[in-house]
Amino acid sequence: MRNIAMLLLFVCLLGCATAQKPNQDAASSSAADWVATRDGSSYEKAIIIAEKTEPSGIDAEYKWLSVHYPGYKMESQSLLLEKGRSYDLMEFKTPDGSIHSIYFDITTFFGKM
Repeated sequence: MRNIAMLLLFVCLLGCATAQKPNQDAASSSAADWVATRDGSSYEKAIIIAEKTEPSGIDAEYKWLSVHYPGYKMESQSLLLEKGRSYDLMEFKTPDGSIHSIYFDITTFFGKM
């Protein structure tokens, strides 16, 4: 239950966040600004999945996709290692036929049962 509440909080923060202002320095940026930069488009902007085990982490990835891309169909999933961190690259098709790729940072749960 706690994991679901944390996921819902993350989704709410992500949905309500605004983009960081160009002249704003990193020290003064808020959590909402930081979350807004995490769109999953690259390693640097990967969606962070902060679960403790692989089963809960994998569930969180698929829930995130379902919330942000309802009706998606998975095309492929790749495990990537970059600068000491672990990532899943999910490639999927949306109902309108467009193909999307999203990076998830899975470092906190990868390899943990």
